[in-house]
Amino acid sequence: DDHFNRCHVASMVCSMAKRLMNEVICLAEDEGLDIFQSDTDSMHITRSHVPKLAAAFEQKYERELCGEALGQFNCDFAIKRDGKKVGKDVYATNSIVLAKKMYIDVLTGTHKETGETLSDYHVRMKGVPGDAIFALAENLDKTPLELYEYMYAGGMCEFNLVSAPSNKCEKVKFRYSNDRRIKTLHKSSMFSRK
Repeated sequence: DDHFNRCHVASMVCSMAKRLMNEVICLAEDEGLDIFQSDTDSMHITRSHVPKLAAAFEQKYERELCGEALGQFNCDFAIKRDGKKVGKDVYATNSIVLAKKMYIDVLTGTHKETGETLSDYHVRMKGVPGDAIFALAENLDKTPLELYEYMYAGGMCEFNLVSAPSNKCEKVKFRYSNDRRIKTLHKSSMFSRK
């Protein structure tokens, strides 16, 4: 109880998540369905293959694959405007996977109220916040997709994790020391990741 973290709890959570993911991934392989990228609790699969996978899952495991309950899967793609989810039937039309936990999806969907077609980005990069990705793309006069294409082609990028000029306000960032001291990093700080 005097340890700095509870890694044994994280290990149990990850172990159960891996078990759930393996049920789905192995079944998809058995059914000849490609999974293009997976993480601890998510995967990228062709949209039209989801019903086939869900039916096979229900037949094999006698429980529903798709839903909002614990242990079920659902599409977490969201198109937001002013911080609110406004898109429905959202799916990716293009994806670039650079490495584990590093990918971008170009999203498309329909506005819930107006019916207009919407688009957005779903970006992930382990250790780099989305705001820093969007800020660097803006600074380089690139779209986020162009930034990922540049990195896919071998280009190196340096992301400032403290300052994101496109943001309206500064996000608070901390640097943790081995002696358990915590220091606030200010906007003028260059705390970066390449």
